[in-house]
Formats: sequence, C-alpha cells, structure tokens
Amino acid sequence: MRVVFDFNLLAIYKQHMLKNYFDIIKKYIYNIKIDSKQEDWCMTISEQIKVLCVRCGVSEAELARRLGKSPQSFNSKMKRESFTVEDLDNIADVLGVEFNREFILANGDKV
Repeated sequence: MRVVFDFNLLAIYKQHMLKNYFDIIKKYIYNIKIDSKQEDWCMTISEQIKVLCVRCGVSEAELARRLGKSPQSFNSKMKRESFTVEDLDNIADVLGVEFNREFILANGDKV
C-alpha cells in the first residue's frame, strides 16, 4: 500500500490550528470573565507590544528595524518599559494600526 501525503493540506491544517490557538488565547488570556462580567486583563505596555507583534505577524526585531532602532536597543527599551506616547504612535504607524491609548487592529479588535 502506498500513501501519498499532501503538503498543501498540512499547511492549511497548520494555519487553521494556529488561528484556533490565537482565538483561544484571545478568549482566555486577554480577557478574564468574573461573575459574567468581562474585564480587561492588565498588561504592561511591553506585553501589549509583544501581543501586537504576534497579531500583526511581525517579530520584535523587525519592529525595531522598522522604527530605525537596533533590536538590542529596542529590547532594552522593552525591559525598561520606557515608551513615550510618541514612541507608541510611531509603533502604531509602522504596523499600520491605530493607537488610542490602546492598539486597535483593522478588524476592530483591541490589544
């Protein structure tokens, strides 16, 4: 018996599983349900930027390059949590999202 494996099918399956994984994370990690009320999870700005990078499909190193910084200096800034509102506006601009004291993706989801 000979088995033929379709790699395109595997790629589609992986993409589907990744989408489901992020939906689960979004549902259970980004938001907390307490007594049927939904409250936003409190994240640091660096955590929000990390989530934003994942949601936009950009690595932190690539984000640093787009901002004209070295990945090392950007990583230091992430560790120090030393972002100005101007920095956050620049991050939103290079990623093509809106920043209004929170990141708003094209589909309306907020990070």
